[in-house]
Amino acid sequence: MTKMVHVAVVGTGRVGQGVAYTLIFERYVEKLTLVDIKPKVAEMVKEELYHGLSAHGYDIEIEAFEHSKYIENADLIVISAGFPRKPGMTRRDLADENAKIIKDIVTSTLDNNPKAWYFVITNPVDAMATLAYKLAERKRTVIGTGTNLETARFRTILSRALKVPMRMVEGFVGGEHGLAAVPLWSTVKIDGTPLEEYLKENKKEINKEEVVNYVKGI
Repeated sequence: MTKMVHVAVVGTGRVGQGVAYTLIFERYVEKLTLVDIKPKVAEMVKEELYHGLSAHGYDIEIEAFEHSKYIENADLIVISAGFPRKPGMTRRDLADENAKIIKDIVTSTLDNNPKAWYFVITNPVDAMATLAYKLAERKRTVIGTGTNLETARFRTILSRALKVPMRMVEGFVGGEHGLAAVPLWSTVKIDGTPLEEYLKENKKEINKEEVVNYVKGI
């Protein structure tokens, strides 16, 4: 039998809303808690999610609060709260301000959620996930999105450049989320064939500089 879980999403902006909407249609989620410090924002998102559920005939419990201290007995706490980047800013420029947010969320949820894992999306995500792990005294599982977005971009641009279906493309990006991301060309396979071998066999070429810039969001 599938274990039913309670997931909390802290920060219901553009990213948090997308996460929440995806979660309500996962059949293992029996309860969803939404948190946003902006007055009534989490409550409005809750109502919109209920509207979506009604259209599909699904029914789960959804709560909405304006502070993470009200989350109780969650199995997973997703942290997407934070200051967004402004023009000219890098993800690292957000570190000082977003570190304060991470500290507030983690310290306010540890006692009321003794079994919770933390999933960090807030930028700069690698640093924020590390901070969350330290704040949890290294006793909790903390996962960061890392270079998952860059990996998705990598596969997308390779699919387009080589004119092959996305399902045929395999490849990963390492390093740090953002400009320090590193496409791992040796991991790329097209329908199971290593990239260089595939290019030679099919007489195709690829502009690696353009791929790297796309992956890094340049």
